[in-house]
Amino acid sequence: MTPKNAKINETHDDQRTQHQSEQDLSLQEIQEDIEEIEPEFLDDLPPEQRKKFLSLVRTISIRQASMHSGPLPRPEDIEKYNMIIPNGAERIMKEAELQSAHRRSMENKVIDSDNKQSAKGQIFGLVISLICIGGAISLGLLDQPWLGGILATTTVIGLVTVYVLGKSAQFPNNNNEPE
Repeated sequence: MTPKNAKINETHDDQRTQHQSEQDLSLQEIQEDIEEIEPEFLDDLPPEQRKKFLSLVRTISIRQASMHSGPLPRPEDIEKYNMIIPNGAERIMKEAELQSAHRRSMENKVIDSDNKQSAKGQIFGLVISLICIGGAISLGLLDQPWLGGILATTTVIGLVTVYVLGKSAQFPNNNNEPE
């Protein structure tokens, strides 16, 4: 065995020992809790059955643990709030409803603002395009066809570029198609 492998095995042994001592500690804590509630309960069990029983209780208690995520507390917690605070559950629900209404209101304002900004951009783009195309026509009529052609061409190319790039920025994943 190489020194590197020996060190790895030693590390694994240390981790196993630490894990075993943590398990023993939790079994001891469980045993103390049971003895506190019912002092003679474990006395009748042989040592092997006692260890199996405590391991089973630990497994059940670990599986019993639960997690909760979300804007509202768990129903059991809301019930406890009700016992501590008069109308606690009702107040929590009211606060959640108000927060939800506020969030929807803010989202609607953002959407309205984006729509107005988009409409203004289109209007300004139309005005600038009409001015440029009108200028290109005027230059063509004033014996400057090349300059008028360049102005008209760059205006149309600019409009097409903005339109195409704007659509691809809106739908970057699906080849300019809405999801």
